[in-house]
Amino acid sequence: MQPPLELTKFLFALGFIQSMYDYSMFILQHGDTYTIVVAYADDLLVAGTHLSQIQHLKYKLHAEFTIKDLGPLKYFLDIEVTRDSSGILLNQRNQFLCAPRVPHFLVAQHVLKYVNNTLHHDWGSCMDSSKSLTSYCIFLGTSLISWKTKKQKSCF
Repeated sequence: MQPPLELTKFLFALGFIQSMYDYSMFILQHGDTYTIVVAYADDLLVAGTHLSQIQHLKYKLHAEFTIKDLGPLKYFLDIEVTRDSSGILLNQRNQFLCAPRVPHFLVAQHVLKYVNNTLHHDWGSCMDSSKSLTSYCIFLGTSLISWKTKKQKSCF
């Protein structure tokens, strides 16, 4: 989904660049500091390396568009965000499993096909150990956000 043109122009005027991989993401870099804005419909997610830059951006956004700051991120695009001392946990809770119907089955089937297409099994190709490698990728839209490759235990 393309963000509103007014927001795009506003962020460009502040020096943000639009990600070529996800048009709803804008990045501002000053040296080793970053500020990132993700736009979806009328929601904005603002993150960065320095709180003062985030607060300054929110001030400018409010002056231009009259925004409401909802505080620390708790939900975004049906993803629940929780924080503790070990880090950040992202969790997507779905309620449709309480009374599933055909559309829910079709969505689940689509997700399984997607997961199956992101898994890669490489049977016995590790030249050193002849063990199998299994890998997977996790995408948010078209952006790769995580991946893992694991050498499997041998059956011998």
